[in-house]
Amino acid sequence: MSASLASTLDELLDSEGAAALASIRRSVNNRAELSHEPTRVREWGMRKFKSMQQAQRFLGARAALHNLFNLGRHLVSAENYRFFRQRAFLSWEKAVTVAKSKAIPE
Repeated sequence: MSASLASTLDELLDSEGAAALASIRRSVNNRAELSHEPTRVREWGMRKFKSMQQAQRFLGARAALHNLFNLGRHLVSAENYRFFRQRAFLSWEKAVTVAKSKAIPE
């Protein structure tokens, strides 16, 4: 790099410019790090399971419950939302009743 080019770059990147450039680098790095955050959360959650099969069993049941109760309120009218919530709780009550009837009595 020539001396004149280096001095021109130094003039362009005075203290304020250098600070702005550093800020941009930090924000780009932060964005990259945050994009991996959901993966890291899942990884930490998986650490409590003894095996992949145990994790799959649990997550399969959890996904069913999540889909039952996570209704996407912004997609439906209030009347339909109330209907869907009522239907979800009735389904849950039925599932609990079946599970209790299959449970081993103490």
